[in-house]
Amino acid sequence: MVRWIQEMRWDGKQWNRKRWNRRKRHFLALGMAGGLLISSVAGCGTAAETGNTNGGSSGGAEQISESVSGGEEDESGMRENEMQASSTETEKEEENKEEQNVGEETVISAENGNIRISGTGAKAAEHQVTISSAGTYRLTGTLEEGQILVDAGKDDEIRLILDNFSISNSNSSAIYGVQSGCITIETAENTHNSVTDGTSYQYDTEGEDEPNAAIFSKDDIVLEGNGILEVNGQYQDGIRGKDDLTIKAGEYQIQAINDAIKGKDSVQIEGGTFVLQAGGDGIQSSNDTDTEKGYVRILGGTFTIQAEKKGILSETGIEIVDGTFSVTSEDDAIHSNGDVTISGGTLTLSTEDDAVHADGALSVSAGVISVEKSYEGLEGLTVDISGGTISIVSEDDGINAAGGVDASGNQDRFGGKAFSVTEGAYIKIIGGEVFVSALGDGLDSNGDLFVEGGTIYVEGPESNGNSALDFDGTGTISGGILMATGSSGMVQMFSQDSSQASIAVFYDGTKQAGSTVRLLDSEGKEVLERQVGRAFSCLILSTPDLRQGETYEIQTGEESVNVQVDGAVTQYGNSSGRGGFGRGGMGAGKDGMERPEAQGDAAAGRGGAGRPQAEGESGSGRGGRGRAETESGTTQNE
Repeated sequence: MVRWIQEMRWDGKQWNRKRWNRRKRHFLALGMAGGLLISSVAGCGTAAETGNTNGGSSGGAEQISESVSGGEEDESGMRENEMQASSTETEKEEENKEEQNVGEETVISAENGNIRISGTGAKAAEHQVTISSAGTYRLTGTLEEGQILVDAGKDDEIRLILDNFSISNSNSSAIYGVQSGCITIETAENTHNSVTDGTSYQYDTEGEDEPNAAIFSKDDIVLEGNGILEVNGQYQDGIRGKDDLTIKAGEYQIQAINDAIKGKDSVQIEGGTFVLQAGGDGIQSSNDTDTEKGYVRILGGTFTIQAEKKGILSETGIEIVDGTFSVTSEDDAIHSNGDVTISGGTLTLSTEDDAVHADGALSVSAGVISVEKSYEGLEGLTVDISGGTISIVSEDDGINAAGGVDASGNQDRFGGKAFSVTEGAYIKIIGGEVFVSALGDGLDSNGDLFVEGGTIYVEGPESNGNSALDFDGTGTISGGILMATGSSGMVQMFSQDSSQASIAVFYDGTKQAGSTVRLLDSEGKEVLERQVGRAFSCLILSTPDLRQGETYEIQTGEESVNVQVDGAVTQYGNSSGRGGFGRGGMGAGKDGMERPEAQGDAAAGRGGAGRPQAEGESGSGRGGRGRAETESGTTQNE
């Protein structure tokens, strides 16, 4: 009896419930009383179980031992011993059989329309295989017009191993999880597997719209392995989970009429290689009713995404920790209705809309972001850049801080800007390397602009309806290196409250693209040099090396000017339009939405049409540069 109690203790594996039930019945037959509490916490691929006997394990065992050995060996006792011996032998035989089945797989093989099942937990009817209990199922062969239907207990964990397995279904999901605790789909190493659905589904009830993906699960789903999984979602989605969707490893080639990968509550990707072609979104999490759900988190992997809508979309938040991304999209490449956090990885983005958009906070602390094409580059209510390397090419604003909700797609381009001036909007740069080439405003904040560190190069617009720097609140610089070039009509300089000095130079004419700008100190030592890729008529420079009272030489192509720093902002020449310091305006829109600009003149800014400009005359603002080169270096406040 002592041995029986000891065998029932936790041995590092799952409890054998059948064995326990048999022994419990035997104890009751002998008149013994005992209790066992088993509690289990089930998760996808993990389980933790604990067990204990009532009244203490060692004390209970000793008490049972004494009651068995201390009785009289009468006829009744002999019968008891015989029953015990017989029961023990039967249980040993059953235990041996059960131990042999531990870890065994049920093999499901399909060939020439025939399905063969070796093992338990699954049955086949026509071309449908129904899996009804927890376990591991290895799938191999080709099953045309078939379906793997998982309809098990609500806590059952199902593992499907795809071992050179191909399945297609023209009327429904090829792999359909109706109920389970979790489904894990593993691709066996060095195998190629494919899952394909049809272009139209047949539902049992009118009005139904699920399932709607080649692989569909109503519960949690995990994908892993070292093989290849090809998914063709010809009806709607490629892979869809109604709860959490996790991908740990593997190679995935997914084509979908709508979304390629979709997890309602969350999508978490830890690694793998992904080639996604989507008529909708590449990766999406869609829960908009729970603030703790509806997020996308990517820890690593290699992604090639082509999407007719958004590349990566979430309702509550997107976090990118690492990975290599190449995203081409018609709508935003990366979009969250909440926050976006990028702390690593290499992202190459090309989009007809925003490259990275957050309705809330957008934060970049590390990684490499290359925006090769965009309408606007980085956009959020707040934009914080503390590290990383960022390169942006945009048709409108390069980096934009604004309030409100993004008008998805292209609607905002023709109906006015979706964002309005909002309290709390700001751009803050404290580190990293930032390069912006923008047809609209380079750095555009509908609130404040703070430059506290980093290296920033802005090549702003040639059109006078926009400027390299644009802010509606306060613009200050207290650290970092900044060179901003662009038109002079709507230019803004930093506030006199800035703790780091800056110089603004307004040229009589336009400097051609390819001009090299050099900043030299009073001893002729080079402080800064850069070739500018766009034409410009205004230059703003600021570095920690600028010292009050010192004179600096600024060379721009063949032209050279000397400027003495005698204030927080030193202006050389006159702007042709608004110019000067103060609050900025909202960035210009696209397709004719720029601020008014006088024909042949710099933009009138906020003050009207300006005056006609004679050929060869400088900008119309204050009538040209207004001072000789020898008079440079005086701070001008306009």
